[in-house]
This record gives sequence, C-alpha cells and structure tokens, in this order.
Amino acid sequence: MDFSFASLRVHTEADVVFRASRLELSPVPRFTIVRMLVDLARDESEQRVCQLHELVEERCPATSLFVDAGIVPDLEWRVRPTGERAIERAVSR
Repeated sequence: MDFSFASLRVHTEADVVFRASRLELSPVPRFTIVRMLVDLARDESEQRVCQLHELVEERCPATSLFVDAGIVPDLEWRVRPTGERAIERAVSR
C-alpha cells in the first residue's frame, strides 16, 4: 500500500481457560476472549486508513488464527495524526 505512518503499536490481551486433554497429560490452554488495540499515528487520509483497516481485517495472520479457532477478537483502532500523543490504555481484568 505504501502507507505512511509515524508509529504503530498493537496491544493484545487474552483470557485463557485450561481444559482436560484427551490424553492423561497436563491441561490444555484455550483462548476464550481476545482483545486487540491498534494504536496508529499517521499522515494518511481517512480513506487510506479505512483501506488499511479493511486489508488488515482480511489478511492479518494473528486475527485469522483466532477466527479459525472460533474466537472473534474484540478489535479497537485508535488512529491519530502524527505528532499527537498516544493515548495510554491500562487493561485490567
């Protein structure tokens, strides 16, 4: 896309439960909820940001792994102009 951006941060958080395995080994971890925050500082137009957003949702390998496992991530985008300070988010559960 030749997309111009100043910074990109992705924060991912997941809740995990442990289920018994079919074998008599230790329990198997399984994701139950996945939250993702994309923080993007850019100089591009809103239209270009929308194009990027669509492509990422379609092609992101991490998101695809979750969706294939039956989990649709809670995905939040924070897009701001270059030079504006990032909004810090404390995630607690």
